[in-house]
Amino acid sequence: MADERTTALIKRAIAGDVTAFEKLVKEHKQGLYSFALGMSGGDHASASDVLQEALLKAFLNIGKFRGDCSFMTWLWRITRNEFVDYRTSPKTSGNLPLDDIPEKDLTRSRSFDETIAEDQRREHLHRLIGMLSDEHREAIALVDLQELRYDEAAAMLGISESAFKSRLFRARENLFKLALEHKKLFT
Repeated sequence: MADERTTALIKRAIAGDVTAFEKLVKEHKQGLYSFALGMSGGDHASASDVLQEALLKAFLNIGKFRGDCSFMTWLWRITRNEFVDYRTSPKTSGNLPLDDIPEKDLTRSRSFDETIAEDQRREHLHRLIGMLSDEHREAIALVDLQELRYDEAAAMLGISESAFKSRLFRARENLFKLALEHKKLFT
């Protein structure tokens, strides 16, 4: 399933080569962070915490990688599971801003350049995504934020492609309803 270079790096990482593990993770790290950011509703601190823990777990458990899926899929599953653990942990569950969206006065943003306004809209969108259920949040994060194909996202979640498409449809529908409820954030 993996190319020769990846296979060689995996073997070296299993043998304890930290540099090999870093090379394996390097090409996926930004995507994993973006996924964690989407799952956390745009909370950078939570996304960083989740990714740091996920990569630590991946490194400590690299010997358990069986190769029955791609290394990328394996990393994504670990990150997803770490997010679920993070969200349900009594120590960290209060860190995720899932219920309240701060009502910011966006009239000032008209005086900023287009990039700042776009960043604010993106931040608000991440917060709205954070208000969705875990299943809906991860569907949107995988396809709309990470631009994975439906079959890849379904495989990552261990569900059929048709079940994933249905989940994504409901997720987008719920996100649209939230956007309508909070449309003043985007005007």
